[in-house]
Amino acid sequence: GRQLNWSEQRHVFNLKECNIFLKPYSLKFALKKNSVWCYYKVVIPTGAILDGSSVPSLVRAILNDDYHNGAWEVHDAGYISEGQEVDYKGWLIPKLSRKEWDLVFKEVVKLNGAPKFQLFAAYRGLRLGGWVTWNKRPNPNRFITIDPHR
Repeated sequence: GRQLNWSEQRHVFNLKECNIFLKPYSLKFALKKNSVWCYYKVVIPTGAILDGSSVPSLVRAILNDDYHNGAWEVHDAGYISEGQEVDYKGWLIPKLSRKEWDLVFKEVVKLNGAPKFQLFAAYRGLRLGGWVTWNKRPNPNRFITIDPHR
């Protein structure tokens, strides 16, 4: 059977293979580009479906998932946008490069208090293996939402 897990954050329902957002998730952040601070906002709507933190099991044994809360959501949204701006059916995702999305992930993990070793390992893992997901053929249903309260 399916393994069910209710996230401590209470905004995501985990079905092992995917996460369903029970309420909207948003994050405001800033990135420095060419010596200028640029401000962004990501919104993931209620009912959105994302695959979550795709950490290989070998790395998962070393890293504490608690530090990734809040980071994987925005990172997944950035990756499914394929570097394009999205403003569609409650989704709001700015246009950023893969490296910029990885840096956003790193900064959120850092803000969550991850020890330097775990921060380094998580970020290096993204930089080394993230290209596989970034270059994957896009799923035409990637911005689909469902009613999670039915």
